[in-house]
Amino acid sequence: FFFSSRRRHTRYISVTGVQTCALPISRSDSILTATITGAVTDSDSESLNQCFQDIRAAKEATVQLDLRRVPLMTSQYIGKLILLFRHLKAQRRELQIKGIHDDLFSLFTAISLNKIVPIVAK
Repeated sequence: FFFSSRRRHTRYISVTGVQTCALPISRSDSILTATITGAVTDSDSESLNQCFQDIRAAKEATVQLDLRRVPLMTSQYIGKLILLFRHLKAQRRELQIKGIHDDLFSLFTAISLNKIVPIVAK
């Protein structure tokens, strides 16, 4: 057996209050984790669009979205989330939702988004 001493790589993108898109970096397993906080509405378009562009430009094979603090997401951003999923899939990358607010989870299951994008509720 061969055991690698390489560290896992995780990069974190944090969108707090959906007003900024900071890039604190921590590495573990070639995973990019984006944490979004606050209701996602049409008025948040510029900062969240920039965050999604940063995710698309990143090289990590797996992208995890932490939506535990997002109680609401407009249909415009649900559509952008699906586009992000398709873009990453075309690049042979994976999008996962790791942590989701109960209200948002109810919405995603009502529209069967959980059948398209893997969601781990907690």
